[in-house]
Amino acid sequence: MKQRQRGVPAGTVSAEAAPAGTVSAEAAPAGTVSAPPARARAATRRGAARTIGTRLRIVVGAACMLVGLTGLAAPMMSGPVHAEDAGSAVTVHGTGEFADLTITVGQTRDLVDQRIHVSWTGAKPTLFKGSDFAADFLQVMQCWGDPVKGPDRTQCQFGVLNDNRNASLVPDTRRLDGQYAPVTPDPIKADNVPFLGADGTVATVYNVPAGAPDSTTSFTQLFDRQSTNEVAYVQSASDGTGQLDFETESAQEAPHLGCGNASMVDAQGRPYACFLVIVPRGSTEIDGKPFDKFPDHPEKELVSSPLAASNWANHITVPLTFQPQTDACPPGQKTYAIAGSEQMAEAMRLWAPQACHVTGADYNLIRLSDDQARSVLTAPDPGLSFVGRALSAGDTPPGAPVVYAPVALSGLTISYELDQFADFNADPSVRVHDGTPLTGMKLTPKLVAKLLTQSYQNGVSVHAPEMQTGGVMADNPVDLTFDPEFQALNPQFKGLTFSLWISDSVITPTSGADAVAELWSWINRDKDARAFLDGVRDKGADGKPGMVVNPAYKGIALPISQFPKQDPYCYVPSPDTKPPSPELCAPDQHPWAPSMLAAARGIARGNNLAKINWNATSNPPGWEGNLQNTGQHSLMGVVDTASAQRFGLQTALLQNASGAFVAPDEAGLTAATTDMTTVDSIPLPDQRSKNPAAYPLAHLTYAATVPSRLTKEEGAAYADFLFYAVSAGQVPGASVGKLAPGYVTLPPSLGHAANVAIDAIRAQAGTGVPGPAGSSTGGASASGPGQVINIVIPGSTGSRATGTSGTGSSEPAGGSAGGAPGGNPPGTPAGTGPAQATGGVITPKPKPSSTPVPPSLTPANKLGAVRMTLLVLLVAGGALILAGPALRSWATKIPRRAIPSGVHLE
Repeated sequence: MKQRQRGVPAGTVSAEAAPAGTVSAEAAPAGTVSAPPARARAATRRGAARTIGTRLRIVVGAACMLVGLTGLAAPMMSGPVHAEDAGSAVTVHGTGEFADLTITVGQTRDLVDQRIHVSWTGAKPTLFKGSDFAADFLQVMQCWGDPVKGPDRTQCQFGVLNDNRNASLVPDTRRLDGQYAPVTPDPIKADNVPFLGADGTVATVYNVPAGAPDSTTSFTQLFDRQSTNEVAYVQSASDGTGQLDFETESAQEAPHLGCGNASMVDAQGRPYACFLVIVPRGSTEIDGKPFDKFPDHPEKELVSSPLAASNWANHITVPLTFQPQTDACPPGQKTYAIAGSEQMAEAMRLWAPQACHVTGADYNLIRLSDDQARSVLTAPDPGLSFVGRALSAGDTPPGAPVVYAPVALSGLTISYELDQFADFNADPSVRVHDGTPLTGMKLTPKLVAKLLTQSYQNGVSVHAPEMQTGGVMADNPVDLTFDPEFQALNPQFKGLTFSLWISDSVITPTSGADAVAELWSWINRDKDARAFLDGVRDKGADGKPGMVVNPAYKGIALPISQFPKQDPYCYVPSPDTKPPSPELCAPDQHPWAPSMLAAARGIARGNNLAKINWNATSNPPGWEGNLQNTGQHSLMGVVDTASAQRFGLQTALLQNASGAFVAPDEAGLTAATTDMTTVDSIPLPDQRSKNPAAYPLAHLTYAATVPSRLTKEEGAAYADFLFYAVSAGQVPGASVGKLAPGYVTLPPSLGHAANVAIDAIRAQAGTGVPGPAGSSTGGASASGPGQVINIVIPGSTGSRATGTSGTGSSEPAGGSAGGAPGGNPPGTPAGTGPAQATGGVITPKPKPSSTPVPPSLTPANKLGAVRMTLLVLLVAGGALILAGPALRSWATKIPRRAIPSGVHLE
């Protein structure tokens, strides 16, 4: 069966832009781009690794335990947004027989590895032969080429999804040796259209034959089924409309395309650009005959490649601009590290470059789990950390007051990509929408508990003993979509089939994040979910006992900050091969994603990340993965709101404490801050709130530090950064300096609290208040590994602004967004100072320390934000001496260039 891709009927198109220029059927291949020698690149990476390994130090508690770095450290890049946010939507038209085709691309600038929305009108309805695409479909790919002429067909990433099939039967290849002679002979005489990479690579074959020259490169060595972003088939609906979310790949993911490369020029110094290319296919073959009218066309479907000259002549191009893969700051800027969870990665991706040019300092996010980031606060050199909750009584105390400044409001989601696929006996009016994404999924805490505890049969395997007749889970539904509870909430899923079961493809990250603990708390607080986890069976519609929890999870103690894979079932998939396959267990069949970003990317690509197909003939033998066909996706996962936005994923409406189902949008996240509760001295959204508009998994991130252990310079640098983050950095948008999609502007009350904390950081830093065992700032620390997430910025990096943010005059936090660091705090009414703010410096109650706290400091306590502000005001001379930014002396040990540009650690 061929890969299927079906679009969703689109609405009206946006205002038109000038059509992209067309390219001749056969353009000469462009020159190559010089690339750094492999040895030099390898040496640079080895040097970077040595530098980080010797210089990055994190001291955790009195025992100086090593703080490990987990997960993905990706370049900070922009995410997908609506066209009105990006301001870069483009509309283009087809030509010739496709003159009525109008295509709109929602975002064409500031791109990275993300998805962009493509919609169209004026197409002919797609024709099918059974389940195969027969005629009148679109084929989509990403290319590089001349910025004026556009790309030629040798410069496009396409043709590997079916590389082992008969060339005469597949139109989605680079092969030109089909059985139909073109009306006009093709200028390329080789069997395949060669691929010429922007980095100088050349590929001409699908598999390198034995004895081939060492320089022979196959297409699959550059891009294969797992990495290509090509879309072989896209359906147009009966009304001629359709839509597609297309993944754009930067030079990080596709070096041979080079999109966003710092110097996008070929070997002769000529500039090149990147493009989205759409090849519309009609109903005529390259020999000029209709695909289904002649006996010599027995396939009754188009079989020629879109790269054949006569098909390529109809291609439509849309220029794409990527964020350059360059350093954010000019050379020589001091570096300040910030430790924290990936919940802040997308925010930092846009904030850090602009903050550099405003403050004159380079800020890098070192991604740690929330628990690890909190542990950093107990070190003699604590730095600044992003955390989702404060230090609690069970944590190691820092021995000095901690300041918490609210900095970002986001959320955790159950994201999904689930395409409609009706039964073949379904009414044609239903089947016409096959391939379109299903929306509006509603989930209760109990349903999510079932998914995360492998309690559906396909959450483990239908072959597992507990699923067989007489087994404890034999009566459990095979999949979420067969659960009567789910069907009652989501009637749109009834009567549909899916290429893979949803329960088999729930992607969860290796985490340690506070947001994950909040998810489990939401489940644990629901009486029905908790009862299910404790072994209480569902009741069926007939009143008989129904679904039961997987025994491996029965009675699980919550909350936790991880997603366990506890079912013990293992099996050997291919025992008869030589060599036989190793055993597969639950973590192999349902693997963790290294990060939420990786989980979102996997859902978008139709990749559940599992490698369960044993290839005994490969060298060496190994496991291989699969991609779900486009238009037949059925995946779910736990993803933060920013990553879900970046990859254009659907997000479930979750049931809150009032019984309402709420989306993780601006309204739902903001409403969650109207009812907050104080937990370990800081206000957090309350999942027990009966506000029907509140999203139950809203997540508030704080920037935390022990200011008395910072130098004055560190305090000023971190305060400057936070000032930017809670003022100009709260203006939503997709460009550098803005609040990335997936975050919501802080309400004024939280902006006020942040401003008071920022002033306290400035006042307390450099005071040298002793810490545990007499330590002060800059104490010795044990060496530990760390990965610095590189930051990229579009445009010139040769100069920076000073004094003001220069990013607009919006006042999302209640005050000026353009003031200079150190001025009147954002969120404070004009003409007033911190004394009139409604927030405050919040300090948890530390455990007793052998080093007394000087009496000029505000005593540690668990007062709320407003009461703490009053307390601060009552302490003469000590109102703002409780806070201080933290990581500078630690961060200055990390050289700016410790990670070379373009290195992506994952």
